[in-house]
Amino acid sequence: MSALVPVRSRQGVVAHAVVDDEDFERVSAQAWSLRDGYAVAKVKDGEGGYYFVGMHRFVLGLMRGDPRQGDHENGDTLDNQRSNLRIVTGAQNAQNRRDRRGVSLHRGVYFDRTRKAKPWRAMGGQRGRRIHIGYFATEDEAAQAASAWRKVNMPYSVEAA
Repeated sequence: MSALVPVRSRQGVVAHAVVDDEDFERVSAQAWSLRDGYAVAKVKDGEGGYYFVGMHRFVLGLMRGDPRQGDHENGDTLDNQRSNLRIVTGAQNAQNRRDRRGVSLHRGVYFDRTRKAKPWRAMGGQRGRRIHIGYFATEDEAAQAASAWRKVNMPYSVEAA
């Protein structure tokens, strides 16, 4: 089962985060606010100071100084149920990124004005390098190729899940 935790702003409750019932008591003991789409709380650092921690890191037990990251598998930053969270490296977390910069509506697809017959380019990325997958006649063909490439080469991507 799951429970809702209020996430506040200065104007009052703006959203609710979802956590598992077994995490609810511990999580709801903190005051959560919304910052860059994530629920965060101000917690004591044990040395008389405070720091902010994301609810997903709090649930996973990833406290200050731990270089690992918490990843929301479904991309919903307010869904902090354990079934939606996993501990990953920064590189693994980047595989699950959902931003769509550029002309195309699809991740890893770009329009190349210099090419007439096959203007849609599919790209991937690994270890800081851009990988050329191919040129395609349609945006959908390029999107399918990019998605298939991520499924094979990026085990933490949405396609591989």
